[in-house]
Amino acid sequence: MVTQNSAVLHLDVEPARAGSSRTHMIVDDLDSVCDRLGRAGFGLLQQPTIQEWGLRDIWVADPDGNVFELAEPVRKRASA
Repeated sequence: MVTQNSAVLHLDVEPARAGSSRTHMIVDDLDSVCDRLGRAGFGLLQQPTIQEWGLRDIWVADPDGNVFELAEPVRKRASA
């Protein structure tokens, strides 16, 4: 289980299905999340990108290949 502020993420291990999931999460501060992932040694599959549907997002994979899309609503001063 991963907890941050009021958010709780429950993870389950299924080795036979490793790498088969994709999770989308909305965050408050994508730049801070990127910094923390970088310090933890995670490389991004997609750098911060402003999408036409109004989100700025990144993609990162866990060691099993499961993909996590982390996004924040586009703000006027957000950079790509």
